[in-house]
Amino acid sequence: MRKQHLLKTMLLLCALIVGSSSAWAEADVTYDFTGSDWSVSNGTLTNGTVSFTGEGEANFKMNGGYFMMGKSGAYINFPKYNSPVEKIVVTGRSGASTGVIQNIFVGETAVSTATTGATGSNTYNIASGYQTAGTAYTLKVTSNHNTQITKIEIFYASGSGGVATPIFDPVGGSYTSAQNVEISCVTAGASIYYTTDGTTPTNESTPYTSAISVTTSGTTLKAIAYKGEDNSSVASATYTIKPTTPTITAAGATVTITGDEGCTFYYTTNGSDPNNESTEYSGPFDLTTSCTIKAIAYDAYNNASDVKSYTFKYFPLNPKNINSGYFEKVTDADDLENGDAILIVYETDEMAMSTNQKSSNRGEASVTISDDKVIYAPSEDVQKLVLVNQTEEISGVNTNVFYFYTGAGYLYASSGSSNQLKTEETPDNNNNARATISISDGNAKILFTGKNARNWLKYNPNGTNDGLFACYADNDTQQKIVQIYKEVAHNESATITSAEYATYCNATYALDFSGTGITAYTATEGETSVKLNEITSGKVPAETPVVLYKEGADGTAINVPVIASADAIEGTNDLHVSEGAAYSNSYVLAKPEGKKVGFYLWDSNVVLNAGKVYLKAGDSSRSFLGFEEGNTTSIDVRSKMEDVRGEVYNLNGQRVAQPTKGLYIVNGKKVVVK
Repeated sequence: MRKQHLLKTMLLLCALIVGSSSAWAEADVTYDFTGSDWSVSNGTLTNGTVSFTGEGEANFKMNGGYFMMGKSGAYINFPKYNSPVEKIVVTGRSGASTGVIQNIFVGETAVSTATTGATGSNTYNIASGYQTAGTAYTLKVTSNHNTQITKIEIFYASGSGGVATPIFDPVGGSYTSAQNVEISCVTAGASIYYTTDGTTPTNESTPYTSAISVTTSGTTLKAIAYKGEDNSSVASATYTIKPTTPTITAAGATVTITGDEGCTFYYTTNGSDPNNESTEYSGPFDLTTSCTIKAIAYDAYNNASDVKSYTFKYFPLNPKNINSGYFEKVTDADDLENGDAILIVYETDEMAMSTNQKSSNRGEASVTISDDKVIYAPSEDVQKLVLVNQTEEISGVNTNVFYFYTGAGYLYASSGSSNQLKTEETPDNNNNARATISISDGNAKILFTGKNARNWLKYNPNGTNDGLFACYADNDTQQKIVQIYKEVAHNESATITSAEYATYCNATYALDFSGTGITAYTATEGETSVKLNEITSGKVPAETPVVLYKEGADGTAINVPVIASADAIEGTNDLHVSEGAAYSNSYVLAKPEGKKVGFYLWDSNVVLNAGKVYLKAGDSSRSFLGFEEGNTTSIDVRSKMEDVRGEVYNLNGQRVAQPTKGLYIVNGKKVVVK
């Protein structure tokens, strides 16, 4: 600094020594709120020449000679000053302490240290690195009672040589991407010089002309301003460039890594810290064992993020897929196994856990419970859960534990202070989705084993609007203990005589004939015959009358699995179920002695027993309606031509007098002659 500047500095120091008997020298800027020229409107405090912005929860206002800010979190933003600020002194109303003022901030960074001055006032010394012209300072309140301010005084820093210290925009700090830093000086006509290697700049350093691209983490910018023979203080700012820590999620066995756009991700699955020589992430990947996944992000300039660690639990989710819709009450926890489908219910009110997530817990859905069984479940709103059962170590002891899979994630106790039951895509690191189950007298105690104290899954019959399923403290006896119902296989029997055909209707259950050797058909009346329409899926809804066919049937009852539901059968079905009345134009399936199997006209004066399947015809001009040729898909193999009995037709419907080797239709059945 030149001699003239040194002389000015010495004179200033002498002046400070002479005036040292005062607590402080006179403030450079003083805001006195005791006058009546200040007003507050829409979060702005102003007297017509200067404005402060802020917020104070409805207490941000002028109030009879002082400015008042409200509860914790209230703040005011100072105007920007053209000279570096060294300290800010805040004076409170007589008898009211200003000690509730938390600090002076730049952004979210506290930049001052407070020293208590005279009664009712505090002095906030600005850290040297933030004593720059044009800095935006904020005063925050940290206590929950009103702060009453009568005066604010601003003291500029000395030794700036009359040239304002340069300002960096953005200021130094941590960022997730490269920054373009602009440097400015509020002193008109000043020239700015800078360095990027941390050395002290002079007027022989690089002159500033445009924004500086900071791409390398740890870069320190320093700048100085000159005007004539005077220079400013050196401004310094360090920039840390660190991409956002990546996120790791898992849905079932599939792992996904996400993070800042433009970054490349690397990961390990052996617990070691990754770097840019580890496995590069190219898209979701599957894991088949439990492990610790770690991931890191690198930006285009090779700046690295922090490492993200994730405990992955592999769940071999193998649902038993019984799909019977038939659930029986579980009275022993040892009967619960991996892959079991269950309902969680409160049987007194016949309510099951619903698929409806009610903000922080699960809603309810009605079920019908009879003889410790739930049938026709789940309906659309009933939550069927799949159990994941395995042995895990808890407090050094191998323990049988369960997870409840919803199809989209796992139930978990989500709060230690309120009754919350939510769903997450995968069990978390705190084991809040892991549970133990004990059953006594048919009541199930489901305890999640994570860190949260409210971890007992129970039913609250008095939830908002209606009942809900949520998690409660272990000693909470006000809520209701739940029960578990497990889906089990269930069969109905069908009997077909040696006629190989029968009519059938199950009024209660949907059935699956696909693995039984039985083919199910609907029937459509024609003018002279009946067309059988094969139900190719084999799945027949409840209350649907059908014709059954089984080659080689001998009257033995056949078990047919019950399923939860089946799609409605499309097309016309002329089969009906009797309600125990006499019907006109009705036909029943029969095979009289020496005659063909088919539909025979029923006497309209005779009551048809309830539950009996009949064919409703348009008229009763014929006493018999046979099956259309080629109706069934069974093939009878005959080794000799002389074994073929009855009228023989080829596949074009032409009658054949002398069949040779090939495929024919005989008595409505396909026959292969070898």
